[in-house]
Amino acid sequence: GAAPHNVDAGEPDAAAPRATPPATAGHAAEVPDCTHGKCVALAFDDGPGPYTAEIVEILDRHGACGTFFALGIGAAVRPDLITRIQEGCGLVATHTWSHRDLTTLPRGELLDQLTRGRYAVGAATAQGVATGSGPGLLLPPYGAAGEQVAAAARDLGLTLVRPDVAVRDGEDPAEIAKRVLQQAGRNTIVLLHESRATVAALPRLLSRLTRRGYTFVTVADLPG
Repeated sequence: GAAPHNVDAGEPDAAAPRATPPATAGHAAEVPDCTHGKCVALAFDDGPGPYTAEIVEILDRHGACGTFFALGIGAAVRPDLITRIQEGCGLVATHTWSHRDLTTLPRGELLDQLTRGRYAVGAATAQGVATGSGPGLLLPPYGAAGEQVAAAARDLGLTLVRPDVAVRDGEDPAEIAKRVLQQAGRNTIVLLHESRATVAALPRLLSRLTRRGYTFVTVADLPG
């Protein structure tokens, strides 16, 4: 689900980096220098599912990288789509096991959502198989993350990601394109759902942002 602008992870240090770059598999060897260039990180959540492969194909056609926050339950069923993401310029991260609102869960269930989700996604990735660990970036469902969620993430070595721009459920392709083109800026994280509307809007977004001089990188490539 969508996360609101600048998700508050509940951590006292507001200047903390949005994400700590993990080792990436299937990632482009030449990473742009986003401290000087114009970068934007397109992120996709709620997959893998029926639109994943098409989104990856569109990104590939535009020479763009993307970050896919995958649900563990989906990765367990469709590990082939996780592989497809990594064959392109995609970084796979975690969106929990089954998309529960983490702030409503007791600590045991919260930890279960984080560990099961990370394990399932990691098991479907070359990185996870090689290192025995899953992805280090976490996008909490609905952008819901208080201090208990932040503490659990820290305990598990997960870094909470806070999008700068997020589309809303039910927005049509024109609305998605308008919102992103108005709000995307240098080194911003733009969160899109894996949906038919995103598939329809994505080529226009990539073309327009390319003309504005942006390079499309993963969340892990952005400066802290």
